[in-house]
Amino acid sequence: MTRASDHRFRTAADDESSDAPRILSLPAAQATPLRDLLETVVAEVSAGTEAAPGRVRVTLDVPVGQVVDADAGLFRSLVEGLVAAAFAAADHPATDTDGPGVREVVVTSVDGGDSFELEIADSGGLPADGRPLSGVRELARRCGGDISVTGCPEGGTAVTIRLSRRLIGRQAA
Repeated sequence: MTRASDHRFRTAADDESSDAPRILSLPAAQATPLRDLLETVVAEVSAGTEAAPGRVRVTLDVPVGQVVDADAGLFRSLVEGLVAAAFAAADHPATDTDGPGVREVVVTSVDGGDSFELEIADSGGLPADGRPLSGVRELARRCGGDISVTGCPEGGTAVTIRLSRRLIGRQAA
């Protein structure tokens, strides 16, 4: 005798080749204070970098009190990897003529109501495709978002994390 719980109903989304939408199981979101997280990550990464002290200048353009709704551990891992890559890139001039000048890492955030964006940009010389993004793309997806990479016109790379706001308490019609 089979029980109802022994049956698993299959849908078009169960077929890997299907174009039907899939429902992702995302980790529990937590309101993570963004500025605090970034200050900690930047301090840890800069202490562990080979760059000469003061060579890489960091600007955090993130409001105090801003929070991001994502799994805190996953989001921290995502940000740590991108900040470390930005520090490494910023410490490598784009050309030999750049000399010993100060290099930059700039972190900015925008809360657009239905989405949130965090951009980590550097003034380094490593090309955008030189970064190992497959792992961070997966972390971003697990946080409920995605990543885009853009070469900056002045040199360097900008990586943008875009997270959709989770609709809490909203029920299907």
